[in-house]
Amino acid sequence: MLDVTLGQLLRQAALEVPDRIALVRKGVPTLRLVRRWTYAQLLTEAERVASALLGKFPTGPSEFAVPGGSQHSWMGNCFQLGR
Repeated sequence: MLDVTLGQLLRQAALEVPDRIALVRKGVPTLRLVRRWTYAQLLTEAERVASALLGKFPTGPSEFAVPGGSQHSWMGNCFQLGR
């Protein structure tokens, strides 16, 4: 078992392979809507979410629930909650 957070792993990947695809969201198949995030883009989004959360909870909540199911925004949230 690794003693690192998801946020630390994302930062490491963004440093080592910033332009590699980290996440793909497929939209409506008939419209061929696809969105891709590189590790650098995913880190930027995750840090934006973390900053917004810290603005609301400066001392950090002891527990936090993130709704979102399989939506792409859920992934960015997960990377920063363990920060």
